[in-house]
Amino acid sequence: VTNNLRDYNHAMLELRIVLVVVVLFAMLFSAVIGYLLANRFLRPIEAMKQTIEAINVEPNSDARIPETGRSQDELSDLVVAFNEMLNRIQHYFEQQDQFVSDVSHELRTPVAIIEGHLQLLNRWGKDDPEVLSESLAASLQEILRMKNLIQEMLDLTRADQAVTEGTSEVTDVGKVVLQNYHNFEMLYPEFTYILDDDLHGQALVKINRNHLEQIMIILLDNAIKYSTTRKEIHIAVANDERYAQVAVQDFGEGISEEDKKK
Repeated sequence: VTNNLRDYNHAMLELRIVLVVVVLFAMLFSAVIGYLLANRFLRPIEAMKQTIEAINVEPNSDARIPETGRSQDELSDLVVAFNEMLNRIQHYFEQQDQFVSDVSHELRTPVAIIEGHLQLLNRWGKDDPEVLSESLAASLQEILRMKNLIQEMLDLTRADQAVTEGTSEVTDVGKVVLQNYHNFEMLYPEFTYILDDDLHGQALVKINRNHLEQIMIILLDNAIKYSTTRKEIHIAVANDERYAQVAVQDFGEGISEEDKKK
């Protein structure tokens, strides 16, 4: 009986030792697996933190969180959603920068035109009723155009759209061309302007007046900019039964062959 009891106690001791060793190994294994899993799941979060810090330093940064490509993974879905949010934010930043750039560029000429008319009136034009009336009308037209232009750019920015809706507005092309002809004569008197008016009656075209004026200003601005030697600008306007044609010609350096290929 004593031997049997001794054997039993010895067996129980060995069993306890085995259980302790197994438990220790299980705990160690669980700790290692837990560390690996935690590291795997926390890695995207750490990457997200680093990305946010990079964007805080440089708001226009292209930094994004690398996507794992795993499907049915909540963290992967979070990474994709976070990157999409960053793309939208960056797009809004770029829109804002573009808006500021467009406004500063598009308003430069109308402001100069208004300033020119006011200077003309201040010097001597206010004593001439005809000049006074023409300058006031031209200035009011430019103010209205600036107002509409700013509103259009704001609408485009808010709606995030790239295509404008059509218009039913009818514009007299001849009047717009003549107005810009006189405006640029006043703005850049060092240039010679030749207007070739070959219109047969009114040239009415279905186009927003502000858009047509904007096109004319861009063409004339470029003609002025690139006419470094021969300061002469030719403006031609003509029409037939179907179309109205407007042409602006300068005698500058022209477009390089490389740029033409683009």
